Amino acid sequence: MVWRTQTLAPVVAAVVVLCLAGVVSSKKYGSIDSGNAIVPDPLGPKGAYYTNWAQYRPGVGKYVPEDMEKIANKLDYATYGFGAFDISTGRAAAVEWNDLPEGEWDSRAMIPRFNSIKNSHPHMKTLWSIGGWNFGSYPFSKMAKDKTMRATFIQTCIEFARQHDFDGIDLDWEYPASGEKLVRRNENFPDRIDRGGEAGDTQTFSELLEDFRRAIIVESEQSGKPMLYLTIATAANPKVAKDTDWDRVHPVLDLILLMSYDFNGAWQKEVGPNAPLFAPSSEALPNATIDNAVHYYLEEAKVPAQKISFGLASYGRTWTVDSTRQHQMGDDGHMPSSLQWQAKLSDNLVTCPAPNDPDVCAIYSGKPGSYTRSYGFLSWYELKLQGFVGKAVHDTNTRTSFAQVGDVWATFDSPHDLREKVAYAKSKSFHGVFFWALDLDNFYDGHDLFNAAFDEYTSGNTPVPTGCRLMGVCEGDEEEEQKGEEEEGGNKPAEEEEQHGGSSAGEEEEQTPTPVDPICAKVVGSGYVCKDNTHYAYCSKGVASVSTCPTPSVCVSVSSLFGGDSVACAFKDMTQDDDVEPAKPCPENCNGNGVCNGETGKCTCKAGFVGVACDETQSENEGEGNGEGSEDSNNGGEGDDSGDEEKPFLSVGYVENMRSGGVEEIKNIDFDSVTHIIHGFATISSDGANIIPLSKSLDAYAAVLIPTAHSHQTKVLLSLGGATAGSSPFTAACANLATFVSNAVAYLEERGYDGIDVDWESPGTDSEIVCHANLMKALHDALHPKGLLTAIAVQTGYYIDMYDYPSLSTSTDFAFYMGYDWGQPSNGPLTNPGAVQWTKKNHQIEKSCRGAVEYMIKAGYPSSKVVLGLPFYSSAKRSWFQFAPTYQQVKNTLEVHGDYLEVQYNNEWWSTPEAIKAKMDAVLLAESSVLTNQQTLAGVGFWEFGHESFTSALPHHELSTAIREWIEENNSNNGGGEEEGGSPTPSCGANGHHDPKTGKCDCDLGYVGDKCESRVCPNDCSNHGKCDANTGTCTCNAGYEGIDCSQDAPTPIKPCPNDCSGHGTCNTVIGTCTCSSGYTGSDCSTTETESEIDCAAASSGTQFCVESGVHAEYVTCLYGSEVTQSCAPGTKCYSGGNGAVYCDW
Repeated sequence: MVWRTQTLAPVVAAVVVLCLAGVVSSKKYGSIDSGNAIVPDPLGPKGAYYTNWAQYRPGVGKYVPEDMEKIANKLDYATYGFGAFDISTGRAAAVEWNDLPEGEWDSRAMIPRFNSIKNSHPHMKTLWSIGGWNFGSYPFSKMAKDKTMRATFIQTCIEFARQHDFDGIDLDWEYPASGEKLVRRNENFPDRIDRGGEAGDTQTFSELLEDFRRAIIVESEQSGKPMLYLTIATAANPKVAKDTDWDRVHPVLDLILLMSYDFNGAWQKEVGPNAPLFAPSSEALPNATIDNAVHYYLEEAKVPAQKISFGLASYGRTWTVDSTRQHQMGDDGHMPSSLQWQAKLSDNLVTCPAPNDPDVCAIYSGKPGSYTRSYGFLSWYELKLQGFVGKAVHDTNTRTSFAQVGDVWATFDSPHDLREKVAYAKSKSFHGVFFWALDLDNFYDGHDLFNAAFDEYTSGNTPVPTGCRLMGVCEGDEEEEQKGEEEEGGNKPAEEEEQHGGSSAGEEEEQTPTPVDPICAKVVGSGYVCKDNTHYAYCSKGVASVSTCPTPSVCVSVSSLFGGDSVACAFKDMTQDDDVEPAKPCPENCNGNGVCNGETGKCTCKAGFVGVACDETQSENEGEGNGEGSEDSNNGGEGDDSGDEEKPFLSVGYVENMRSGGVEEIKNIDFDSVTHIIHGFATISSDGANIIPLSKSLDAYAAVLIPTAHSHQTKVLLSLGGATAGSSPFTAACANLATFVSNAVAYLEERGYDGIDVDWESPGTDSEIVCHANLMKALHDALHPKGLLTAIAVQTGYYIDMYDYPSLSTSTDFAFYMGYDWGQPSNGPLTNPGAVQWTKKNHQIEKSCRGAVEYMIKAGYPSSKVVLGLPFYSSAKRSWFQFAPTYQQVKNTLEVHGDYLEVQYNNEWWSTPEAIKAKMDAVLLAESSVLTNQQTLAGVGFWEFGHESFTSALPHHELSTAIREWIEENNSNNGGGEEEGGSPTPSCGANGHHDPKTGKCDCDLGYVGDKCESRVCPNDCSNHGKCDANTGTCTCNAGYEGIDCSQDAPTPIKPCPNDCSGHGTCNTVIGTCTCSSGYTGSDCSTTETESEIDCAAASSGTQFCVESGVHAEYVTCLYGSEVTQSCAPGTKCYSGGNGAVYCDW
């Protein structure tokens, strides 16, 4: 760590003279006159902190300024942390050795690289932050009360910002006058530095900021540049915040950054939420919430909401817990055995845990992550990599998530949680939101959290969450509790009832109690309850406010998981236990004509309605018929309807015979997963008269495919065109339309096809649009009287407006929208709020499947005929069968993206089984639809079976199986449960499906057994490892690696610290040094005679270690003074050479 000071410019020196002379404005607080200063535009609403120590993290965790490019287009400002100042003089300075360049051509320097991002993103502003948690409060207290030091600090801060191209300054004093409140003292550590401030900080903090504002104004007047921005970071703890005089402070600031996180952590025994929006249900936790903090700032401190930016955390807090049971918020963590050590500070030996000083012992902390390497703390990407996100439970009280993996319990905010918090911030009219920090999101593969929050802020529509500000006191509960107490007291006079009830005597109807929403019937006062498996409700006075669980979680009773009394949105991994009983969904949610019983999954129909889904009137039920005479193009037109009744949702799968294996392999297709198969491809002769197969095998495939599909009541359409066909075949057909249509009908009938699919990719001119419409009308008019279907394929995004939708709405049975190949970044993003796609005819749509489909609908094509196409391949064009073995190993660690509804793994986006079901929920069910006015589509389809691979040698049916399972689960006409003849359908669990042809379970890859209950390992671990029958994973023998232990493992090489500094030998297996004679330390950099450096004689910036054990300390010499700081818990202090130190493991 190297500290730097800068040469002072004369223009800023003039500012100091004014400050020292005591020249102040005659107007107080917000009336400080800006004079002739140039007032800059307000900071935008979306910001984030950059940390200059993330550059030292290994592997993908390393974060440098260029990584900001991935999110800079959505950032309005970024704050570089941290700088510091000399506690002897107040001079502001950089901290890290490479913050600033050593010379003109030094390209390593971080600050110039950081600010150069503005070259490609000129809308973005940058600020320099001074202070931070580790810097403490003492230096600020000393500087602020000394007028000379204070003036020097202000002067050098402004000079530093101007010289290095910052647009403003952020002061992160944590916290004024906080010494007695935050420092946990222990008699064993009498000489430990007090990080807290002084009682007089309230006054001097105000003076510091007022002087700063005056100096900024004067500097702007003299330099002719816009004023620098001035912001501060502040605590969400009202006990701490009350030590700031907000009446004086807020008027001189551009922005107040409310750090609404770190409410609970491993400094306490009880596990709890990092950023609780509302109160948790457990009374064991501190009674502190974000909503309580907001109440203080807005209602008590009277800080204008427009001055506050709401803080969001892209990290989680962790505890070590008992791995033999699942823990609920408020349960006790326990000290990990790895931290039962003796800590030496000064000359005192202290055995941890030391309950009065958890900062030192970190006695409840979860183990550190591989990249951030801090006890009790994990970044969002580490939470994903370690499986916490895949096991997340959404806590409906606090609006946070938590999960337990082994002996570590983590609290964090998921994308869904952040969307709720942003909706809350917007409801309070805050200036905006900011993140701590850029390097903690999954910046290398998508920025899940930043995108979710910033997109919600820009264009989101998440309902504003409600809840309890304090435990036991919810919104509106005070009146309810008072009323309940009065009623418990016995009978009251009628006059008193009228006064409390607000009704007039004699008006009987007004005395009738307000009807209670059925889902709130069991809730006393207020509380949460599951509405169905995907929704929960907050009930207050019998009125329900319904929210949706994040996909793909389900609503469960917390009592069934942990023995509590609330509800949670739990992902599959958290609902594996037998005692978990998620709310059961009712068919079609009773169609709005009945009440769903979440315990039984059955509907109680309203008067006049009957049926398992309350979808029939009594008169309809009494006169049941076979549906003859009705026309329903969505179910496949005329012909045998028996299969369609069991498949009300369309499921359309392409089969391309050039990719999909041999003819006999077609029989391995899961035909029960599709209602329609589209067989490709054929083209049109150059004279436009005839259909011509694109390959000689097309007819051979058709001869097997069509009868096999028909035996499953699945229809088969022939596809014309494809990606390589171009437009000329279709324009030729339009020129010879009558002949072509006549020959096409004969071709289809001869081979037994059920219709035709026109895959013209894509009409490119107005005349081609007309040709396309005329061709489809002619085909429809010729085929429909014969009971044959017409369909079209519609291309992605750019070409979405190259079709005559009003004409096609009557000439086609369905349109297969190709919802893939977007490639920025996911393959087929279902939604992408804020992203814009310009079409060929210069229309603007959301750059997503939703945007394209909604354009089709608005342009005149009915939603009831749209089929959403899904990719059976990745954004990198790899087939599912190539990823499927890996998927079986890692599926529990994957998370479906909240907007795209796809899964990312190693920089590839996939529509996994979970993602497919999530997309089907989002477009086929009204209650979870993402489309305008909760419209729903006809069904889904996919390209194509060959990518999944249905060959007997390499079966991977996971994707088509997911579609079939979804249809079976949501098919209101499917009686389910029993086979014909009354035999019960065997349960195959979550790892297989029942095969009606054999009556047995068809197990997924990696599972065997009558009920698919047993795991098998890939290739039986190649005889080079041990198979875990519970997880289906291999533990490889030494010298082997890979999911099946088939690969030779390289000899492990672990680098030693600083390569032993040239004074020792490195053991590359365990990564430790054996020091040469005369040298010591983990990196052999310290001579045995070296003990301590005299700062009075040392140059400023010289550092040395004073402790090399766990939680070590080091000293930095600053102009003759010593500043002692601590390494992170569990790390050691090492000499880096040239008078610098570093902390590492």
